Amino acid sequence: MPKGAQQLYPPPVGRVIEIEIDDIRPMPKQPRIFFPEDEDAAMGASLDISQENPVKVIYLEEARGKPHFELDDGERRLRGSRRSQKVRKLQALVVERRSEIDRFESAFRSNLGKSLTPYEKMLACWRLANEKSYTTRELAVRLDMDPGIVNIYLLIMRDLHPSLVEHLRPDRPPKDRLRVMSAYNLSRYNHTEQLAHYREMLGMSDRQAEAYLRRRVKTSVVRTGGRGRRPSDDYYSLASAVDRAAKGVKNYVEMGRMVFRTMFANRDPKDVKATLADIDEAIAILGRLRKLVEGSQE
Repeated sequence: MPKGAQQLYPPPVGRVIEIEIDDIRPMPKQPRIFFPEDEDAAMGASLDISQENPVKVIYLEEARGKPHFELDDGERRLRGSRRSQKVRKLQALVVERRSEIDRFESAFRSNLGKSLTPYEKMLACWRLANEKSYTTRELAVRLDMDPGIVNIYLLIMRDLHPSLVEHLRPDRPPKDRLRVMSAYNLSRYNHTEQLAHYREMLGMSDRQAEAYLRRRVKTSVVRTGGRGRRPSDDYYSLASAVDRAAKGVKNYVEMGRMVFRTMFANRDPKDVKATLADIDEAIAILGRLRKLVEGSQE
């Protein structure tokens, strides 16, 4: 360690310091699993020019006269720096140490808008639902995800045969890779039937596999966990459908507004105003219907 640098360690939270890349270890059990080599190479080339934002690290300890850090955010920049021919140090912001699962959730949220695969999102949602006991709705709100998509991910992880879950990995050969909706439809069967249907689907195109499952899917199945069907299951199914519809409308309302503005660009402004009012009324009706259905369950 250079003379005079000792007083910097342990570094205070909130300080940006320069750290040798060999002194930073990756975040364990992070939500991102797949890192395409071309992305690492592109990041390395970018870092050769400049580092725009510091990575985030937590201070671990000082061993053998050198400080050691663990990455909190910035895995791609760390991987890219190791592919670079020039970069040997990174600018890093020291952040407060948190529990591993809290750091995992933060990393998941920060990566959602990037190139996470459905498989990675599915595993991350499942871990958070189990380790933090989030309900589907709580998880969707915390991650700003469509609750219908979150529900599909959790049902696949709960009900699909473990060996078939691995067929959702993006690095599987295309001929035996499962799509999310195919996996969801398969998950409605018991494990023996799932494996049998999957064998039938081998060699089919994506469209053929979807058509095959649509013809055979048990539309009357309600996931009752083997306890037998109850009247409340109908209310639950309807409430879920209404909730997905309402959230779907909200997610796309801004896009719809832009489309309508384009469509009515050369028309009477009153037409635009009336159309937007219809959209808002539809959202309100769906919200009231959801509350009515939820009240029927009590």
